[in-house]
Amino acid sequence: MAELTIYDSQGNRYRSSDSDPHEVSERIKNFFFGGVRVYLDIGTETELVVFFRARESKSGRAEQYYAVYQTNTASDLFTRFKDDLEHRVETEYGMTLQTTSDDVELFTKLDSGKKAVPGSNEDHRLLSSLLESGESLQCRTRSADNALALLYKYAQGNASTLAIAENARLDELDDCNLAIEVGGDDELTPIYRTESLFAKRRGTSSSNSQPSTSSRPRATPSDSERSGGRSVPRIIAVAVGGLLVFSVLALVAVNAAAFYGVADSETLDPLVVVGETETTVDETESAPTFENMTIEGQPLMEDGEFVDHVDVTVNDQNNTQIAGTINDQDRAYIAIQRDGAVVADRDALISTSVSLSVGPLTNGEGELLIAVGEDPASEDGRTAVEEISITIHGVTD
Repeated sequence: MAELTIYDSQGNRYRSSDSDPHEVSERIKNFFFGGVRVYLDIGTETELVVFFRARESKSGRAEQYYAVYQTNTASDLFTRFKDDLEHRVETEYGMTLQTTSDDVELFTKLDSGKKAVPGSNEDHRLLSSLLESGESLQCRTRSADNALALLYKYAQGNASTLAIAENARLDELDDCNLAIEVGGDDELTPIYRTESLFAKRRGTSSSNSQPSTSSRPRATPSDSERSGGRSVPRIIAVAVGGLLVFSVLALVAVNAAAFYGVADSETLDPLVVVGETETTVDETESAPTFENMTIEGQPLMEDGEFVDHVDVTVNDQNNTQIAGTINDQDRAYIAIQRDGAVVADRDALISTSVSLSVGPLTNGEGELLIAVGEDPASEDGRTAVEEISITIHGVTD
């Protein structure tokens, strides 16, 4: 027996009539703001949570929902789920499922069958080993197909709780054995704490496989070496070694003289020893750029520059949608602020195009902040940031 419950993006249980109970799920609300697309918990009772869109009328806007599917068997789980959801939404509620937007690609492909698993044998050896050790892991992969292939593989293996999300570090995913982000150029990349776990496990494996010094065979000198048959190469080696030592000592002396002011700084600048590297900022690396940024379909840019102020009317969920193109491979962070305090925010991995819903909001004036970087929610983790004055209208209770 399976149970299917529908929630909107604010965590409100969908009510097809006034007699249906009113219920709010904080977990579903947080799933939405963390960009969770699929969550799977396999146990005595299996729970599948999936993000989808549906229209109440053909001309209406495709609203955002979550389906929570609970069943006591995992057999043909994804096929049964989609069949039951289609019947509930389209037959019982008279709505239409929307399957064309990017954010429902995972929902659309959920039951599309076996897919090629990304990553190397070594990647999967490490993933399996760490999962067996009880670690909670996060990884990033290139596409929705790749993410589903990983979910299929490890749901049948060492993971009982898995998720595919824009933000694998969401607090609600702390219990996940494996959380997967979609984006980037590589097939499979360990991220956040998992990166260091991979490195540590690889280092342990490498050190265990190194032969010990005592096991190496000792070289036995030949008769010609004993009799001095190779004395000339040895003399050359000693001479070259002596010359190198003298050169290094001379360089040290010159550097010291220049550093302490013994010699004129114009005639004795500190020298750089061959082989020493100098850390410099790559000035050729291009800074992140923004293109065609919009809020609720309204332009945020004119002639390639951000506008100073924007008036926006929120959608039916009291949220606002920011979208556009950013030529960067880090994370994007969107926040609505008032008097320096964050009212609502959202972040996600950038995959060229960005589309983030931020809310719930309240009417009034504030600032819209758009930032990019490795950790753009933190000022120190930003490589680019824009702030726009904003006035919000249309919020209803």
